[in-house]
Amino acid sequence: MLRLLLPLLLAGTTAWGECRLALALAVDVSRSIDAVDYGIQTEGMAAALEDAQVRAAIFSPAGEVALAVYFWSGSSHQDLVQDWVLLEGPEELDQVIWALRGAKRPEARLATALGAALVYGAGLMEAAPPCARRVLDVARDAAALLCEALQAMGDRHAVFGFSGAGRLQVDIGLVKDFGAP
Repeated sequence: MLRLLLPLLLAGTTAWGECRLALALAVDVSRSIDAVDYGIQTEGMAAALEDAQVRAAIFSPAGEVALAVYFWSGSSHQDLVQDWVLLEGPEELDQVIWALRGAKRPEARLATALGAALVYGAGLMEAAPPCARRVLDVARDAAALLCEALQAMGDRHAVFGFSGAGRLQVDIGLVKDFGAP
């Protein structure tokens, strides 16, 4: 999944500072995600963050990357697994990987509330370090809920585009649909 983000990781920095990318990873832990899919998501993300190409892109001289990870499910159930951390070296990235692998899945198996997950993610983006670009990468299995999510987001942010809010713009991309072949 993160290999799809390599172009973002390799993008250059701007005048906003040394951080070129604030990346939040949102993990679907709703009741529609079984234990196998949960393992695919969490272990897949951890393995991607260990991948030599991804690590080289993160630690490229173009600028730093900030990373946060959260679990989401029901309308009021979002759990921050890793708060924003500036990845200044391999130690910080390894800490995120450890946090992701060590995080316990919430016991409650709640409905899939993609809109609430995006609203939470947008709030997380607003609290991100000042970076040239901000990206929310959402893993989910419910493409049918995209209309509900768009309605919940309102006009503050655009999906598959830019919000037009200048420095606080947020790109929201739905990268992996676990229900697709």
